[in-house]
Amino acid sequence: MWCGDFNVHSALWGGERTDRNGQVIEALIEGRGLVCLNDGRGTRMDMRIGKESVLDLTLVSSEVAGTSEWEVARQRTVGSDHYPIVCVVGQRDKEGVEEGLGRWVFSKADWVRFQVMSERGLKSGVEAGGEVEHR
Repeated sequence: MWCGDFNVHSALWGGERTDRNGQVIEALIEGRGLVCLNDGRGTRMDMRIGKESVLDLTLVSSEVAGTSEWEVARQRTVGSDHYPIVCVVGQRDKEGVEEGLGRWVFSKADWVRFQVMSERGLKSGVEAGGEVEHR
């Protein structure tokens, strides 16, 4: 887990623009298989102009990203122009995480019905003005 005031800008984590240093961090994230937990909410308030920016990042491995929670604690600035970030890693109920995971049993699929429904949906999309790309 890496977290801190990176002082970089990127649309990836909610910035209005992407600067050169933001591109470096984006490459690091991609190259190391990291996930940025930021969701676009501002983490710093410029008191002069009253505008928020996203400068404080929380990066985690992809293995723990799905069990992580990330929050900006706006009500507790503790005298700083940066909001505190609260991050909990690996604390979600294991049952709750697995509930959403479905399994496909392809041997039980009704492939004839699937084909009919797919062709019907495709035909109705074309008739409604949708475009179909043929390859």
